[in-house]
Amino acid sequence: MTDVDAFLDDLDRLATTAATDDAAAFYRQLLPAASMAIGADAAEYVASAGAVDHRPQRWNLTGPLVEADRVQRVRLDGMPRVVPGLDGEPVVAVPVESASGPVGVIAFRLGDSAATPERSIELAAAVAEIAGRYELRCESGRVQRAQTRLARIEKLLVRLHSKRGLRPIAHEAAEQGRLAAGCDRLSVLTPTAGGWRIVTVSGVAQVSRRSDAARAIERIANAALRGGEPLRYPSEDGRPLSPPIADEVDRYCEASGVRALRVLPCVAPADGDSQDDAPRLAMLAEWFDGAVDNEGDAMLAALARHMGVAAMRDRSGGWGWAPLSRTATALAVVGLLLAAVVFALVTPATLWLQVDGRFEPVDQARVFAPLDGVVREVLVKQADQVSRGQPLVRLESPDLQLKQEEVAEAIAATQSEIASLETEKLRASLPGRGEDREDATTIASRAAALRERLSHQQKQRELLEAEAAKLLVTSPIKGDVVSWRPEDYLADRPVRRGQRLLEVAADGHWRLELEAPDHRVGPLLRAQATGEPLRVEYVVRSDPAQTHTAVVTAIADATQTDEEGSPVVRVVADPADAAVANPRSGLGVSAKIDCGTHSLAYVWLHEAIDAIRRRWF
Repeated sequence: MTDVDAFLDDLDRLATTAATDDAAAFYRQLLPAASMAIGADAAEYVASAGAVDHRPQRWNLTGPLVEADRVQRVRLDGMPRVVPGLDGEPVVAVPVESASGPVGVIAFRLGDSAATPERSIELAAAVAEIAGRYELRCESGRVQRAQTRLARIEKLLVRLHSKRGLRPIAHEAAEQGRLAAGCDRLSVLTPTAGGWRIVTVSGVAQVSRRSDAARAIERIANAALRGGEPLRYPSEDGRPLSPPIADEVDRYCEASGVRALRVLPCVAPADGDSQDDAPRLAMLAEWFDGAVDNEGDAMLAALARHMGVAAMRDRSGGWGWAPLSRTATALAVVGLLLAAVVFALVTPATLWLQVDGRFEPVDQARVFAPLDGVVREVLVKQADQVSRGQPLVRLESPDLQLKQEEVAEAIAATQSEIASLETEKLRASLPGRGEDREDATTIASRAAALRERLSHQQKQRELLEAEAAKLLVTSPIKGDVVSWRPEDYLADRPVRRGQRLLEVAADGHWRLELEAPDHRVGPLLRAQATGEPLRVEYVVRSDPAQTHTAVVTAIADATQTDEEGSPVVRVVADPADAAVANPRSGLGVSAKIDCGTHSLAYVWLHEAIDAIRRRWF
């Protein structure tokens, strides 16, 4: 691993461990470390205008590095490039993208130790990809926080509208509303003849109205609600409060350490042409450390309206309905239950069996690596049509190549020795060399041994050439390549003998292999016994927006186990529009099988009915 790879690994660990609520701290660490890897002497991160924190982050700079128009072009077209900086030096600018699109641009001023512009762009793009993974974590964190807040709001509103009486409504709003709005303290007040009085305060089990804090809250609430309008301090538009209220707010904030507060009357929305009377509840929200965010303000306003509705409903005795006696209530409940049972028994509904499965070719051949080696060239792509014997993959085996070179060198050496012995033999046969006749015989024996060795070496070379011919892997059948993006997953990768390389499906025929849970297969078998075709509707998991259809062709007689060890029954279906689904081997689907029309009651309760049958009958 090179030093640059080590730097990028460190940056990747930073992106996966840095706090997602402080992007500025992340970029303060990322920019200098990335600059060292790229060879830059200055760097800058410019976030998009809509970012949560759009302040630019700079390293070794006192001002902008690149013109804003150039940064905007890089962000919009998403293409990294080398641009001139404001000081005339070359700058590599690369966009940072997250799931929602471009979120900013990172710019590096290339120093004397920087590599070529192409290499610098490649390294900067790798850094931008790492920053994009961090931004994706940030977005995920924001979504999770929003989901948590929405869940808390939903829980609050459900509990709020289930309460009866002003005090339970006020207590629920104070305790849960403080968490939903993000304020530090939330007080609820109710009007009396002498003015607004505290009902409850968040985090306080029993409010003492004689305490200084309670009296101060009542004074500020009475001053703010005298005009019947909400009070926001500090105001959003910067306009000062009226003098009497301003004096009271200043004294209260100075004495209690409050930095921001909101006072809102709880008024129900207008119903037609009528408007509810004076509010029966009011809220005072306080922040001691942080500022008020827009979501918190909107949450408080919505909470005030819902509290107004709850208070109005409480005053009208539960939306104005007259309470029923216990006998009448019991009779009404029994009647509703009987009506529901009759409706469920006579209403027809389709029983669907939910299953999971995958696409598999009807006739396929798997291509395996004949030798250990490295994939040097992938000659086909996914969905290519190939003929029998057509080359698919070209392998390279360094070990085999080395053996061939060694055998070639041995053959050349043996041939050289044979030639030398033939020369000596010729000399020994010349006239006047009779005394060397025994030497000539010895030479002939040695030459015969060398020719035998040469024959073995040539046979070894032929065997190695036959092995080398296997490195060009061909298709065993005519069909379509169904392996997913083989050029990306195989190119330049080492493989072992017998490792699967590709799959070829004959004639493009596909089937759905579905797995039905064994304990739910009863309705499916009964539907099969009727002899009617069993319809299947399915969606491809990679494209769930489009629904496809198929027909069941076979149901296994025996139970098998799936990958998790659970008992399942294999179901095979013929997809009517397989080509539209763009299938490939192993592509996952979610399907439902039509098990016929039954009563709505059976559709709801068939699992319980089948469980009783298995246990007692």
